[in-house]
Amino acid sequence: MQHSNNRIRVLAGHLPPGHEATSEQATLTTSPTLALDMSTFPPLDAQCVVLPEKLNAPGPWTVRRNANFPEALIDSFDGEESHVRTCYDLLEHSVVKYPDSPYLGTRSVDARGAPGPYAWLSYSQVGEARTQIGSGLAHLGVRPGSNVGLFSTNCADWVLVDAALHAYACVSVPLYDTLGADVVQFVNNHAELAAVACSAAVLPALLETLPASPTVAVVVVYAAPAGFRMPATPPGSAARLVSLDRLRALGMKHPSPHVPPSPADTALINYTSGTTGMPKGVVLTHANIVASIAGQIRSTAVLATIDATERHISYLPLAHIFERVTYMSVTHRGGAIGFFRGDVLTLLDDIQALRPTYFPSVPRLWNRIYDRIMAQVAASSPVKRRLFETAYAYKKRHMAAGDMTGGP
Repeated sequence: MQHSNNRIRVLAGHLPPGHEATSEQATLTTSPTLALDMSTFPPLDAQCVVLPEKLNAPGPWTVRRNANFPEALIDSFDGEESHVRTCYDLLEHSVVKYPDSPYLGTRSVDARGAPGPYAWLSYSQVGEARTQIGSGLAHLGVRPGSNVGLFSTNCADWVLVDAALHAYACVSVPLYDTLGADVVQFVNNHAELAAVACSAAVLPALLETLPASPTVAVVVVYAAPAGFRMPATPPGSAARLVSLDRLRALGMKHPSPHVPPSPADTALINYTSGTTGMPKGVVLTHANIVASIAGQIRSTAVLATIDATERHISYLPLAHIFERVTYMSVTHRGGAIGFFRGDVLTLLDDIQALRPTYFPSVPRLWNRIYDRIMAQVAASSPVKRRLFETAYAYKKRHMAAGDMTGGP
């Protein structure tokens, strides 16, 4: 409780002088209902060590570091993977090590809209596609160091373009597909985007911004439905609109060698909603991203076991750093990534089709899955309910004993 009160005092110090909260305004309070039962966690001293650095802040705050690595921060992989220092190195390592393994999966949909099985691109196919896309962008004038927007829901094309940007030392600037035209226009100009790659679904919102986004010279459109026709560039904009297929064809006709970035180069600018006003751009280098992935894999038991047999379903937004680090962690270990169809209402059906073995998520989705399963169990026959309860109890016993497979 003392720590909570100290934090409240620090936060209150950020309020403007003379600020007085009214009865209608939120106040900073502690809530005992949010307290965790710390007896269920290892002692703090077993988790981390205290460093000699001091914080210039009130309260008993200290700087701590993972107890497994007390001497220095983890900033890279070790052993045979120590050469992986950038996002480009990370994918290149896996393209060489797992060329024929399935990498990016998309669920096919027939003419009636009925979903089929996942279709896969291998690591070598993705490696080839990124060179074509990057060469095409270079041919259209997108130079190393350019900021390029990625505007769509999660899909294989998003990752292909992102990989191409890393291979040609460009900066990836992801935008949430839910953003309105006003925010998109702000990011276009704030980041001085040279190009934007987007899905056909959000193209209208992007087109609306182009007359007031003078730096955007190229728009790449992917994930277009059957019968899609590329619209004209809106008046007041000189941007060139091109499909991803056309861009790849240009890249094959005008190939360019990779331009590998350095660890200190900017890898991406993540725009976060912040607390007030327009989104804030967070600049992250290749070294930042690799350190995050290496740190998680080397210090987390679950992530350390990820290998080429894993299947991850990508549905949390790739514009958020959490999903980016997740998909790149799976990539580094040669795992497969299947994408949901873009609709959370059909996510559970996609999960059943993909059968993911690695599924980081958020409490809201876990609750939704739990509620749906339990509703189906409750509506089933007494025999089926008994079978479910027996199997569920059996699996829980095995997992409690340390067998995370749940038993035979």
